[in-house]
Amino acid sequence: MNLKEVHDDWKKRGFPYYPTSRIWRDNIFQQLVNFRRDTLIDRKNKIIGQSAHGLNLAWSYMEHAWGIKCGKMKTPMEVWNSEEHLKKGLAKILSGTFFPKKLAHKITESDMRTMLKRYSGTQKVSNFRPTAAAAMYDIFVDKDSPLEGTTAGTVWDPSMGYGGRLLGAMCSKKVSKYIGIDPSIKTHNANIKMSETLGFKDKVELINLPAEDVDIDKYKKSVNFSFTSPPYFVKEEYADEETQSFKRYSQYQDWIDKFLKKMILLQYSSLKNKSYNLALSVSYLCL
Repeated sequence: MNLKEVHDDWKKRGFPYYPTSRIWRDNIFQQLVNFRRDTLIDRKNKIIGQSAHGLNLAWSYMEHAWGIKCGKMKTPMEVWNSEEHLKKGLAKILSGTFFPKKLAHKITESDMRTMLKRYSGTQKVSNFRPTAAAAMYDIFVDKDSPLEGTTAGTVWDPSMGYGGRLLGAMCSKKVSKYIGIDPSIKTHNANIKMSETLGFKDKVELINLPAEDVDIDKYKKSVNFSFTSPPYFVKEEYADEETQSFKRYSQYQDWIDKFLKKMILLQYSSLKNKSYNLALSVSYLCL
């Protein structure tokens, strides 16, 4: 097959999204549950290690994420929709330039996803690793133990994003309830679908609002662990909706005062006594 034929064949197949079958998702979820998270925890140096287990499962519900803009970089969907860029990417796979060399008939959907994410000048939006989130819950949330007088806790995530921390909550026996906030309708609906299809509908409360609009008194002193990763101001444009913080507050100082500070206040006010709060990704460092 020549390059044009390879290009046309892939366009005919359609975008190489992650699988969505129930069997595949259930299998990946069980692998995630069975993953030994203790191998990631370096208690001496207070470090949580890296593992990509379960990220593909989260992404399988977030097909719209392939078109999310990260600064001035191209999105993977823009590469897919450009005949010029898609042919160049395929040529690099066929020739073994940058990507492992593959014959045309042996190029897999996984190869295509890798190419679309790593093509020159392209960036895919990030997601939090479910294994790392679950390890955090294992450390900071109490377990159900009548002998010790402790019970599994409620986790609060006011910038939940693409479901990585939600998946981690589903895997940890220490989490009795997960409360997540996200203003994007597509992302919110995808997280609902993920919690329902994986059997956690009754343990999840998902709120489709900007964090600064949530009633701070309703959740005061009600959670055991607050854990989130705030957006990066204009670095990642998660949606075109006016509820997005970068749309509401186009000036950086306004964004700090009217979104970020209010979101952090919401986090702290929601905590019960002797609870923990983590807000990852200091946004101003990412500008």
